[in-house]
Amino acid sequence: YPNPSNDIIQLETAGIPFKQIQLFNIQGRMIRELKFQKQVNISELENGLYFIKLVSEEQVVELKFMKQ
Repeated sequence: YPNPSNDIIQLETAGIPFKQIQLFNIQGRMIRELKFQKQVNISELENGLYFIKLVSEEQVVELKFMKQ
């Protein structure tokens, strides 16, 4: 949250120990991969729809967000 956003998105994990974040553009191309953090700076991304994968040892959670 917030969604849509223009600079920082906050990730809530419900206690899941995520290790990695992967960002994908609307075409499905990975544009960024980083160590998990609860805040992600998206200010340099172009406006549009993006997908984010949160990766842990046990699972992968896929979300989408809009950059304005």
